[in-house]
Amino acid sequence: MKFKIAVVQLSLDDSSVENRFEKIESYLQKATRKADLIVFPEYIFSWNFQDKHGELRQKFQVLARKYKLDIVTGSMQTQYKTKIFNTVYYIDSKGKVKGKYHKINLWHPERPYLTSGSEVEVFNTKWGKIGLTICWDLAFPEVYRLMVKKGAKIIICSSFWSNQDASSRGLHHNPQAEEIFIDSCCLSRACENEIIHVFCNAAGKFKFKNKKWTLTGHSQITGPFKGVFKKLNHNQEEMFIQEVDTSIIDDAEKAYKIRKDLKKI
Repeated sequence: MKFKIAVVQLSLDDSSVENRFEKIESYLQKATRKADLIVFPEYIFSWNFQDKHGELRQKFQVLARKYKLDIVTGSMQTQYKTKIFNTVYYIDSKGKVKGKYHKINLWHPERPYLTSGSEVEVFNTKWGKIGLTICWDLAFPEVYRLMVKKGAKIIICSSFWSNQDASSRGLHHNPQAEEIFIDSCCLSRACENEIIHVFCNAAGKFKFKNKKWTLTGHSQITGPFKGVFKKLNHNQEEMFIQEVDTSIIDDAEKAYKIRKDLKKI
């Protein structure tokens, strides 16, 4: 099955929810009638905002119906009882929430105030079974294996990945350390699992309180055989639209039989 994915490598800031939705909607307008699915990065709203009662999610549902697009919302902080999670939603073009995922592998600075998720999320869509991950999950092949065992053929990763993640120790060895990390993991996760992998990172620079980040960018779509379908080799704000054909996943299984062998593990 062929369909088109819009990946929005979005610059993030500390602006109001209203301003953020104006920016989000501008990309939905650009993608409508050109793409079937649009993907946004991690922390689509600043850390100042929590979707305690689902208002932000509901706004995305309205926009999905308005523009007739499936949306991966990008992640946001959500509260359930006394716990706060880093959460991403998949909303279909009719405004229905098809999938919800709480980030399992929290990045070090998140751990003091966020709760780690405990389950992977795989769900049916018109494009096939899809799984969701968030940022640092990319570094854990085990998470992807669990989703593939549940039948995921497309996995989408929303991310806020910065050059500073390597710290001064890593950057001392290579200023492009995080670009290498992202590129190698995106390609590996796609090939070793026979999936189409969509990685949507944030763009530009971000400042929050006394901390500054230079986002790595490198948003990309990867898959078996072809490797990189499309990649942004920079960290500036940009949207690209790429057609993918899920038949390549079935061809990979016929060639390598990875999914079949996973059933033995």
